[in-house]
Amino acid sequence: MDREKPDYQEVFARVLQPTVWKDRATTMFSGFQDRLPKFGQYVLTGPGPAPLINQIGYVVQIRRRQGIFGSDIYLLRHCSGELVQHSNNMYLPLTPEESDAVLPCFGEVKPSAEGENPVYGLGDASTRTAGFLIDPPEGFETRGGDADDHHQC
Repeated sequence: MDREKPDYQEVFARVLQPTVWKDRATTMFSGFQDRLPKFGQYVLTGPGPAPLINQIGYVVQIRRRQGIFGSDIYLLRHCSGELVQHSNNMYLPLTPEESDAVLPCFGEVKPSAEGENPVYGLGDASTRTAGFLIDPPEGFETRGGDADDHHQC
């Protein structure tokens, strides 16, 4: 039975009711920092100016302490199929009911479609690696915090 995907804009807007998320963010933010999500877990990113389509996705890889100011880089697959790098951000897990609501928006884009032992990169071929939790490579230096960094876009 081949059904058309629902419009993510309508579904995401309904799931992302600001008052609900604001309350959850203040109670869950510190606790979730210590509990990393699992591969394929659906999360909300924020706060930030990301387009609606990039605010919900499932986690395919976490690069530990490799983002700006030593934050983790999360690679999320979004309902468009696009793989997007998120860093210096917070990630709130969707409840099972919220995951069920957004799942139809993803259609055939799902964690099981990633394949076995997928390899992901951050734009440069040298960054391609398999695995879910990736520690910084030998000699990695954290970016951010220098005076020059404040002038970059």
